[in-house]
Amino acid sequence: MAHTLKHFAFRIWGTVLIGGLIGLWLLPAFDFGLDPAWVPVPATVLVIFVFLILGWFLKRLGLLLADRHIDEAVAWERVGSMEAAGAAYEKALAIFDSFLISPRAKKLASDRLTSRLTRFYLAKTDKQHTSESFIAFYLQAHPDDAEVAESWLRQARAGEGLDPRFYDTATGVGEALAGNRVIQQLLARLYLSENRSDFPALQTYRRATGGRGKAGRAIAHDVARLFLKNGRADEWALQLYLQTAAEEEPGQELLNGIAACVHWIPESSRNRRMLMVGHQYLKEVEPEQQALMRVGFTPPKPLDTPISQSGFKKI
Repeated sequence: MAHTLKHFAFRIWGTVLIGGLIGLWLLPAFDFGLDPAWVPVPATVLVIFVFLILGWFLKRLGLLLADRHIDEAVAWERVGSMEAAGAAYEKALAIFDSFLISPRAKKLASDRLTSRLTRFYLAKTDKQHTSESFIAFYLQAHPDDAEVAESWLRQARAGEGLDPRFYDTATGVGEALAGNRVIQQLLARLYLSENRSDFPALQTYRRATGGRGKAGRAIAHDVARLFLKNGRADEWALQLYLQTAAEEEPGQELLNGIAACVHWIPESSRNRRMLMVGHQYLKEVEPEQQALMRVGFTPPKPLDTPISQSGFKKI
């Protein structure tokens, strides 16, 4: 808001000054043959014309200066002078925050600066609150920038994890890059480090555990352990429990999860084979013992009863 007021205040001031001088010189030199009541019309047209031309000139000047500072910053980055590059970026930011560029033009023309500055912050070894917030702000506006998102997530994983302030940013990145396996696996690792089992985390786990890659299998094992900790017993949990049991010697906790799943999951054509494999792991366990193994697990919730058009549930 302050930037908008500053920009238009300067343009109005400049229009009054420049338009007034031009009007004093130009209008008396021409005899428009107008009735005195219509004399203000050409003056008004002149003022509007000067206002528009002044806005265009200021925008072009501001963008030219900003581009020069950005090019200078890029050049300093290439030779490894991060301090000089940072100073040049600060000058470019100052141009965008000045009265030269209108808010609309600033929004349309600032992509190059924000993209370059985001990458500059990611390349720096010393992270600050301002730079972290700027990177998150950039990803909120450009969640599909895979290069920036991957670097940001890798740094978050190597550091102290994901800042709670940026959970929504991470969710947006995950949705925008749902087909990017690397991004999904990095997000899954971050979510697992926080033992998250909310909807965005579960969606990420599904995307990250698909396929036969080593990283995907490792994440699947960790998700299975999280599900065991949470006492989850549904088809997806059974799939992960069986996958983990097939690749490592199943311990008692894993067998408990399998016992809970095969007892509570209704058999269907989709899960019949999984249930058979699960029963194979429990074939030497007595039913009384299996009942004890299910303690601590939550049965899968049944599907809601359909509601008729009249609003009453069908019986």
